[in-house]
Amino acid sequence: MPGSEQQPPLPRERPRRRCIGFKQVVEATLEASRERRDNPQPWIVRKIMVPVVLAIIGYTYYVYVVRLCISMVRRKSGASGSRREGIAFLVVFHSLFAMLLWTYAKVVLTPAGFAREYIPKSPPPAMAQSQHRHPYDESLMTYPTSIGGPEYAPSEGYRSASSSRPQSPTRSGSYAQPTIVSPVPSLQDGVVDDPGNDHNAHRPPTSPPDSHALHNNQAANDLVEMDAIPAVTTMNAEGQLTPPPDNEQHSNTDSIPRACPPPSRQPPSHPALAPQYRYCRNDEIIKPPRTHHCRICGTCVLMFDHHCPWIGQCVGAGNRRFFLLFCAWCFLFSFWTAITLLIPTALHANNGDPQEIVMIFVAALFSLFTGSLATNHFTLIRYNSTTVEHLSVTRMRQRERAVLANYFKIWQCREKRYLLRQWDEEWGRLGTEGNLWWLGSAHANWEAVMGKNPWYWIFPIGKSFTDGLDFPRNPRFSEDGRWRRRAEWPPNGL
Repeated sequence: MPGSEQQPPLPRERPRRRCIGFKQVVEATLEASRERRDNPQPWIVRKIMVPVVLAIIGYTYYVYVVRLCISMVRRKSGASGSRREGIAFLVVFHSLFAMLLWTYAKVVLTPAGFAREYIPKSPPPAMAQSQHRHPYDESLMTYPTSIGGPEYAPSEGYRSASSSRPQSPTRSGSYAQPTIVSPVPSLQDGVVDDPGNDHNAHRPPTSPPDSHALHNNQAANDLVEMDAIPAVTTMNAEGQLTPPPDNEQHSNTDSIPRACPPPSRQPPSHPALAPQYRYCRNDEIIKPPRTHHCRICGTCVLMFDHHCPWIGQCVGAGNRRFFLLFCAWCFLFSFWTAITLLIPTALHANNGDPQEIVMIFVAALFSLFTGSLATNHFTLIRYNSTTVEHLSVTRMRQRERAVLANYFKIWQCREKRYLLRQWDEEWGRLGTEGNLWWLGSAHANWEAVMGKNPWYWIFPIGKSFTDGLDFPRNPRFSEDGRWRRRAEWPPNGL
């Protein structure tokens, strides 16, 4: 309108840029990890290494047969050996080559066994309120005297590490048992707090301790940490610790009993065979024993050992025997190839073929890899254990070493061995009696996987000797999978 002043346009507000915080990055990372865990990898990604392995085998055949043996048989100039040597190399190489292809085809084409094909879907079982903690909670590793489970009191008659030496008999003819001293209790106004007494819970509250009492408490705690409290330390009326008489002092510092009792073995206390510990929320099934969920394949595998990218699938109940045979024959094939290529090349250094030199390193690398793999699985089968189960035993051994290192000095090796023997006497050995699926002997464990006929130990014939659903349980364990003490074993238990 005429006479009206035109107002300038208002400036546009710029959109605020929101910075992505650390919380959003963590949530996005966890969400991506959760999607990778729930969704299996594509089929082409899982099988990508199979053609790679076949290409390596084909290139090995070309270098060894065409460039080495054929030149020796035809007596070409610069050949690395005679005609007789070339024929012998060809015969042995083709025998190992046939066994390698046979075992590899068998382990690749034989499924590992999937639980969803045998077990119907079911809702998750109800879990008790006290069993919400995961059986492999890492917080259990922080307790200084606990091995894989909650704390329990030492058994009756438990001897300390200082009693390893023979003791002099008493007048009655029996041997005196060493005194096990409990940790120093908390001191407050000269009263000892005993959590085991019921009347302490109804005791009236006391006044706050003065500085003198706090000083005494700190001194007592320092003595506990320094392992300097004698065996018969007493307490006077003022709440102060008094040393024993001189005639009760020990001359040998290694034989002085510690203030705390020796730690005891603490196996996992959760029921490993209970349905609430075997339920898979991805497949919605109660997994059979020794079954685990493979994130790469996206399903539960019977008697799961590990996922091998070289065969494009998991190693489980269906193909475990074939996997061991493949590793063994691959080791023999690679070792023969590396040795028979290395010796002629070393003897005829001037006529060395570059491709033969490359193949020497490739064959030597595969022989070391497959040889160690075959040895490892040979040992696992003799103990009737899988790679996943062996990792649990390894973690328990590491926790035991940490407990022994925390309780003993570095030079007290004999005391450590003595305490380990006491643990084995009370519970049994970790790899054998402490194995839920141990059958009593290495021979029985071997036959359970490899069969009783020795021909099955050499050739990949037949099929698996286990269905992966039911396994005989070690009688040293309870029905729900708890490791019991030796005193609770069956009378005729193995």
